[in-house]
Amino acid sequence: MYKKLTGLVLALLLVVSFAYGCGGNGGSQSETDTSGYTLSAQALSIEIGDRAQLSVIGKNVDASAVEWESGNHLKASVQGGLVTGVSEGRTLIIARYGGSELYCVVTVLPINTAVPVLMLDTEDLIMLKGSQANRVAFVKYDGNPVSAEITYFSSDENVVTVDGGIITARGVGTATVTVTSSYKNVNLYETIEVSVNDFLILFDEYEFTLGLNQSKVLEGKLWTVDNGIVSGAAFTYGLNDESDSSYVNIDGATITVTALPSEDKTVGIIVNCSAGSKVYTDLLQLKIAG
Repeated sequence: MYKKLTGLVLALLLVVSFAYGCGGNGGSQSETDTSGYTLSAQALSIEIGDRAQLSVIGKNVDASAVEWESGNHLKASVQGGLVTGVSEGRTLIIARYGGSELYCVVTVLPINTAVPVLMLDTEDLIMLKGSQANRVAFVKYDGNPVSAEITYFSSDENVVTVDGGIITARGVGTATVTVTSSYKNVNLYETIEVSVNDFLILFDEYEFTLGLNQSKVLEGKLWTVDNGIVSGAAFTYGLNDESDSSYVNIDGATITVTALPSEDKTVGIIVNCSAGSKVYTDLLQLKIAG
């Protein structure tokens, strides 16, 4: 019986596929259906593990009396008209009702392994009180931007507020901006750690490169929210990692490379700025070519 059914299914697949290839209307009634009944779909595509509901359409249909069968249970199964993709391939789903057989060609596709990703510059953000920064987020799926609602939240609105990606620094402190979205039932989120200062130490370069025996004189200025450029601010410089003294010498504000590492190396230069009773700190980066 199974061999006979398999032969019938293959023959019907060829007939149905030929009809679709010749421009047959997927919504038209099958030629073998003379009862006035039709299926809700004559062809459908689902991924492995996905489900789709079929039903017999017609006058006074008793859904409980419909007999359902899959031409190949290894490709797709059916129960009560609910079709489940089992493995990649194609088969027929057969519905018997009112003395007729109705057919749907089911194509089972491999699972789409693409996952949605929330795209956002998630690096820590240092802001000056009263300033703004724009962090626009978007969702990508399978390599392409898609339409998805984006929401933004601040952990402390006394420090920063956020409106549609526009972050406004309100007060000195730290806060976390959380960005959320959802696509294809996947919940997405990213965070930005925001530090708000009331000062800014100004240099012509915050990152610079020196070779062997090359020097650079650092010249910094202190700018504060209340006073603007502060005159008389005193600067001192040091190494973030004392082991880097094997390669770098600091004499006052003069930075000199005295030896080359075996490979490219980045050295942190700590900046301390004193103004009145306050001490402000920043970090510069020196790249040494090995």
